[in-house]
Formats: sequence, structure tokens, C-alpha cells
Amino acid sequence: MVGDAFQLSLDMDHWNSIHITEEPITLPLDFEFDVQLRKMGSDMDEAS
Repeated sequence: MVGDAFQLSLDMDHWNSIHITEEPITLPLDFEFDVQLRKMGSDMDEAS
């Protein structure tokens, strides 16, 4: 998971550096909220 996030952040930095006239892409790497939602959620996503 860390390796994927690291690579994605490098890709984002590269994209933003070559598209300087466009709105930059942002990448939130704090997954705490997402984890809490999964813990409190129903089993409806379990099939995926």
C-alpha cells in the first residue's frame, strides 16, 4: 500500500510539473477516515 501511494505521488508530481497551466491534481494520503467508514459500514461492499 505504501509503495503504491509513493508511486502515485511521484506520478502526480510529474503530471503537475508538465501541466503547469492546469489546476494541480491533489492526492490525500490520509486514509484514516476511509478506514473508519469501512469499520462502521454494512457488509454491502464485501462482495467487491
